[in-house]
Amino acid sequence: MRLAIIGASGLVGGEYLRIIAAQRSGVTEVIPVASSRSAGSSLDLGGMELTVRDLAQFDFADCDYALFCVGDELSREYVPQALAAGCHVVDKSNAYRMDPQVPLVVGGANDGVVTPQTRLVANPNCSTIILVHGIKSLVQFGIRRIWVATYQSMSGAGRAGIDKLTNEIDEYGLDPQSGRADCPEDAIAYNVVPGIGGMDSELRCSEERKLLQETRKILSMPDLAVVPHAVRVPVSVGHSMAVSLEFETVVSAEAIAEAWNRDSDVLYRSDALPNPVAASRHEMVEAGRLRAEDGIGNGWSFFLSGDNINLGAALNGWRLLSLMRAHHQNLEAKAG
Repeated sequence: MRLAIIGASGLVGGEYLRIIAAQRSGVTEVIPVASSRSAGSSLDLGGMELTVRDLAQFDFADCDYALFCVGDELSREYVPQALAAGCHVVDKSNAYRMDPQVPLVVGGANDGVVTPQTRLVANPNCSTIILVHGIKSLVQFGIRRIWVATYQSMSGAGRAGIDKLTNEIDEYGLDPQSGRADCPEDAIAYNVVPGIGGMDSELRCSEERKLLQETRKILSMPDLAVVPHAVRVPVSVGHSMAVSLEFETVVSAEAIAEAWNRDSDVLYRSDALPNPVAASRHEMVEAGRLRAEDGIGNGWSFFLSGDNINLGAALNGWRLLSLMRAHHQNLEAKAG
């Protein structure tokens, strides 16, 4: 399998390289591709130096599969070129997620929508992936409504986001007497920003629309009521969310805990609080602080944390690639 990583010089691209170096089963060649600014530079793959190719000049006939981790505009321009060259694609952008002809998949939640004929799979938004992992084993109880407030780290905005946080912490200090930060109101250091992405006329931001629409599509629940609120917080890596669910039937804490404990993608922390620092050190969604909500019929609340670069992006993309590859290997075996 000749594998290209489009956007290899970014945070998610680097995480793809780390994952491939650890478990590069069946990969015969890895081709890092990025913008002209990064073309010619070197990236490390488990001690092997790879030279980055220029996306504008790249021939997709040179690869069998491509992992796209670039913005919407570049995906709209280059994914069709990859498909026309016979390449199979996993795309991380928002360009194709809501296309009814393109599967939108969280590995382990709705794998069945990927078929032997699938050539393009959309990798969901990082917050959607973390939320779906946290609730996919609870769908069996009948979910009527979801309230979710996300606390999204600056790495969700790429390297530029982390640089902004680092630079502002260095630039703006705290007054030792008042405890107040000497920073502008739009800073992220010592602050939170209650909205991520463009706002519509109803003041719903793009991250909230993604969370609502993508969760419905992945769970095949088009009428699911989702009440989202997206907040950017001064954390480097790791997204968290406060979730409240209204179930259709009476559910016990023991039943929820048992469902989470059976889910290989969830680490239920009954004796500690989930948090982004801990969750960024492994490949599971942390769930905890489970409590009944008297104000909601059959209601429960809990907290989730997950690594948005790994589980919420690159690891899920790698799983989707593996799903497609398994189908194609089966077809090749039957043809042989």
